[in-house]
Amino acid sequence: MARLSIRLDLGSSFPQPVVPVTLTHLDRTVQRVPITAAIPRSGYLDVEDLRPGTYSVQALLPNGSSLRKEVEVGDFSAQVLLDSPYRSPRETLAAAIASRQVLSQAATINFESMRPARDLFLELWRNGEDGWQPTSLPNGVDWMSQESTNSLTARVEIYPDNVQRVLKVGGPKIPVRFVMVPPYVPSQVVVFPRPDGLESPKQQQQADGRPLESTRDPICVSVMTMNPVAEGLLSYALQGHHGAARTIQDTVARELLNQKFQDPVGATAGAYAMLQSGAISDVLDWLANLTDKFEALSDGLLIIAALAIGSKIPESKLRQLPAMRGLRFKSESDEHVRREVIAMTCLGMAYERGLPLYTEGLRLHLGILDLLDFDAPEGLPRHEWAREKLSNVQVLNKKLKYRQWPSRMRFTLDASDQTDWFARVTTVYSDRPDRISKRRTFWREPGEFTHSER
Repeated sequence: MARLSIRLDLGSSFPQPVVPVTLTHLDRTVQRVPITAAIPRSGYLDVEDLRPGTYSVQALLPNGSSLRKEVEVGDFSAQVLLDSPYRSPRETLAAAIASRQVLSQAATINFESMRPARDLFLELWRNGEDGWQPTSLPNGVDWMSQESTNSLTARVEIYPDNVQRVLKVGGPKIPVRFVMVPPYVPSQVVVFPRPDGLESPKQQQQADGRPLESTRDPICVSVMTMNPVAEGLLSYALQGHHGAARTIQDTVARELLNQKFQDPVGATAGAYAMLQSGAISDVLDWLANLTDKFEALSDGLLIIAALAIGSKIPESKLRQLPAMRGLRFKSESDEHVRREVIAMTCLGMAYERGLPLYTEGLRLHLGILDLLDFDAPEGLPRHEWAREKLSNVQVLNKKLKYRQWPSRMRFTLDASDQTDWFARVTTVYSDRPDRISKRRTFWREPGEFTHSER
């Protein structure tokens, strides 16, 4: 029996995502089932007790691309290097390049054809005691080299804060949007031209079905934290690579959620992955602490609302959560109704905190409302029945503004209508985080753009 040493090189000395790898013996009579393992953040993995022969080694990166090589394993040991063909323009972006499906295409963009993306305006907004107000960017904007092989346009480093924040991005020929920025942890936002072939959100079409070029959003905005493990796991989960997510989840997702006090944003990514795999019920107390201690994040409350609608977690356990303190029910209500009340209370508390950090939270929100609408009278507009149910929820906790929940639900639905569903972090086509314009298209007519526009 022999040993194979696998090294993954993504072009950075910084920690890497945890990546699943598959070993397949080319002689299927020797080994019928592939061997799966996870390459840790160090980038080195030793696989023991292999039978001699030729193996295909394939690693699936979080951005959807694969690295594959064949290696001959003898009686003792062998080595194989899996390296990415694309090097990022900044060493600090290397893990992000491996974790972003869109960013992996950035090297193929001809920047000369994307001149509108050269003229950008970026402004940070913060939700403080006086509501949403513009604030300063301590490090300014890093305007990156504009070459065809290095076509990222701008990079912004954003310091941690304990309130919700957004980055406002726009330009003379670029639709204005606000992009949720992770609280509590440092992050960076990268702006780059939208690759050819990547559809624009709500892009209008001509009569013959071809895209109307004047409504095409010319840029993509990508937000990333400094936790490549969480970024990678979230990429696998949201792209539907559930096998890859399961391969690394046991060692990664639980660890991320367990470290919620060090990195609550990474814990949120772990919670989404565990929700999709069905393992979230095992760590409900950790999820409860995440929602109770970090009020700038509404994602955890949406996850609990989804769990309440289901039947895998006992109702008694849900009612013991800190978020459910003071909740009351009518004496004659059955378990199904009580579960709905728990779910709607979590929804309402999420509305009070604001939009979820991740677009997956908006998807989850729409799914919960669809389930609440299951008994809606025929002919009622979608989600109106859920809104009616929400308006009848009453809680004992005086701090909860439950009378405002139906209107805030409408705000969240309007945000969903304007959302860029290609973005992992919630990105809404509007010029203010506290007001969603109800235009038929996000596109703003070209004209002079000033930072004072509101």
